[in-house]
Amino acid sequence: MCCKVAFLAADPISKEAQAVLGVVTALYDFDREEPGRWFQLAMAREPIPPYVRWYFSLSYLLPMGRTRESLQQCMRGMEDDPLNFIGGFHYASALLARGSADAEETYLQQLSEFHSSHYQPYYLLALSQAIRGMHQKALTAAEKAHSLAPWSPTTGDFSRGS
Repeated sequence: MCCKVAFLAADPISKEAQAVLGVVTALYDFDREEPGRWFQLAMAREPIPPYVRWYFSLSYLLPMGRTRESLQQCMRGMEDDPLNFIGGFHYASALLARGSADAEETYLQQLSEFHSSHYQPYYLLALSQAIRGMHQKALTAAEKAHSLAPWSPTTGDFSRGS
């Protein structure tokens, strides 16, 4: 808890700091109650920064199985910052979690075209296609992700013949 107190000491009413503490308690402390309190504080007053909405969506709502709310928070954040890569990636992740394969694939294609140097849309697209049994397409997307980020352990080496 001492690290959390130190984190807020610089700005005790920072919505971003409160949201980051929600992320930490959700994803690293595996706490089911405390993250909700941090996010409630972070989102208590308007305006709510887009990143706060996206952190809330991906690190709290999705793991709790609340995909509809997760999508809503992503969309609300993208109203303020429609071209932001992180917001778009979180939105695509929520679409995948909801099982909206066609919408998610279309959105990931657009995201990868607009942010062509980012590997994450290709990685998520490969995952989605593999889940749906579209193995050749998944391999192509995975190879593209790897070509953009060969250093990332999430992209692996999917070259043929390996």
